[in-house]
Amino acid sequence: MSPAIANTFLQKAMPWLAPCSLVCGLIFGAGLASWTWAVPWLFAVMTFSAGLSLRLHDLRRIMAQPGFLFLHLIILYVALPLCTRLIAGLIFDDPQVVTGLVIISLVPAGSTSLIWVGIYRGNVALALAVIVMDTLFVPFFMPFILNMLAGAQAGMNHTEIMISLAVMILLPTLWAVAVNHVSRGAAEKTLSPWLSFLSRLGIVCLLLINGGVAAPYFQSPNRQFLIIVFFIFCLCCSGYAVTFFTGKLLFRKKGDIMAFMLSGGIRNVGAGAAVAMLHFSPLTCLTVVIGMMFQQILGYNAGLLADRILPDEPQSAEHG
Repeated sequence: MSPAIANTFLQKAMPWLAPCSLVCGLIFGAGLASWTWAVPWLFAVMTFSAGLSLRLHDLRRIMAQPGFLFLHLIILYVALPLCTRLIAGLIFDDPQVVTGLVIISLVPAGSTSLIWVGIYRGNVALALAVIVMDTLFVPFFMPFILNMLAGAQAGMNHTEIMISLAVMILLPTLWAVAVNHVSRGAAEKTLSPWLSFLSRLGIVCLLLINGGVAAPYFQSPNRQFLIIVFFIFCLCCSGYAVTFFTGKLLFRKKGDIMAFMLSGGIRNVGAGAAVAMLHFSPLTCLTVVIGMMFQQILGYNAGLLADRILPDEPQSAEHG
């Protein structure tokens, strides 16, 4: 079977394969939890695969929209995490849960947001600039802000988390851009079919290990567990709501608003889960893993709702 055919099969199977992988991890538990050492390498392969689609001129776009990018940083990495920390601290007594919720609010924009931005005819260039910027700066922002909001409670090691994020996100992306630039785009055409296939397998493995780490807390779900799930659902929804209404105030074009909303709402929770597995308790890991359940389905529905609310404009077609 060619990598293209296998990749297409996995892409179609992911809606049911992802939850099945998580369930299998929960069932087999401890045996899979011992594989946490493989998490940064799995994520590095996945990030390198995504980075092959970037070019050097994409990195230059970061400075093309400074106002857009600055507001994105303020909302996603100051306002939302601070509100999450304050509200979660009032509802939950366990600092491990609070830490997990703060991690969810701090993870970078997800590369899959580009898919939804394109589907809903948003400004792909702006969304891509956000993803590139997050990839470059989040390894430095996230540990610092996480330390400010939950460091004393979580007993976290700022330096170790920064190194983990650099290994999983920053270095593979820069390496992918360099390889693609030197090969003049040939690397993407040659390697992408295989790496896309390996990336989807990596997601399956990541979910299996996640499930193994979180298994002890799924054996007897209680009232607190249900409250955590509901809070995370509301947290994920709030990201779309805040970026949608902020986008309406800042931009006139529908495509810009869609890009601002979707790039702010769809987050790379998998990176947060990887950090939680490596540096925090199983309960914190479980809290972050729950956040992975809502990302794509909320992205679809938020985009659909915004597409119906916002009036169509001729200018938005040029961004699709």
